[in-house]
Amino acid sequence: MSQDKNLIHSVTTKRKYRFISALLNNDPSTAELRGVVGCSNPSDMVRSFKRQGWKIYADRRNIKDRDGVTVKPAWYSLDESQIEIAKQALEHFRTRQGQKV
Repeated sequence: MSQDKNLIHSVTTKRKYRFISALLNNDPSTAELRGVVGCSNPSDMVRSFKRQGWKIYADRRNIKDRDGVTVKPAWYSLDESQIEIAKQALEHFRTRQGQKV
């Protein structure tokens, strides 16, 4: 099985579907992923997807939290070369789920 086909077949749960959808829709922050995807540690999902061959980048930015402390959350993006693969992966998942996503 080719690497692209492996990636297409790697979206196997609704949580993974929401994760890839979020990457396609914008460059979500860690906090946004927590809410949209429904996971407590998006960094674990990023690592898991990277191990499978997805090219996901983290852009760390200095911002001040509500207490004035500088923190460095990440904003995640998907490599442009994998955007079509991601769309195919979502379509494959929807087909397997009977469009119930």
